Amino acid sequence: MEKIIEMGNQINGLMSQLRKECKAWLDKVLDEGKEFDLQEVWDDCGSVCVTYDGGRHPEYNSNAFSNVVRVFKKDGKIYLHTEDCEEYDIERVDTMELYGVCVFINDAFDIPE
Repeated sequence: MEKIIEMGNQINGLMSQLRKECKAWLDKVLDEGKEFDLQEVWDDCGSVCVTYDGGRHPEYNSNAFSNVVRVFKKDGKIYLHTEDCEEYDIERVDTMELYGVCVFINDAFDIPE
């Protein structure tokens, strides 16, 4: 069990760092008043999904998801706009989903370093 706990602690540390880096990267690329319309690149790049807020609750039939159609910044916060007309503050999105959004934007829009 000690090995499992050690691995969990390492993963938690990496996930925390990943989240911090993703948020900083998005903040940087959106800082210039940009927004990313992801629908315009779906044909070439597929799509990126996030789970519904409360997606783990029975009333949402578990694992419900929605495609992200736009990423934008409003009042200093970063939001994901989904195809079901919901806006999610990125604080409500899991780390791996946030990572997926960053990778998708980077690949689809060829963001320079």
